[in-house]
Amino acid sequence: MKSILTHDPEHCYFCRAPKWTDHIIISTFPQYERAAIADGLTVPVCWECNVKLHAHSRWSQRMMRQLHEAAQLAWEEKHPGEVFERRFGRNFL
Repeated sequence: MKSILTHDPEHCYFCRAPKWTDHIIISTFPQYERAAIADGLTVPVCWECNVKLHAHSRWSQRMMRQLHEAAQLAWEEKHPGEVFERRFGRNFL
């Protein structure tokens, strides 16, 4: 998957370890997940960081908040004049 948040698709977005999978940043509903994939709102993650992201810890909550904000800013820059909330059902800023 092509990410609009990083130029290095082979290394973890958080720790720079080799990529294990792509993390879909917005996946609350299937239509938003498909839109996120299509629009490049994914980041490469290693196995360890992927586990941490799904652990519901303070670290994961903070990282997800940062990812959501970064994703919205990047998307709005790439799609001027369009409304993020209309596409993804939420405003993270």
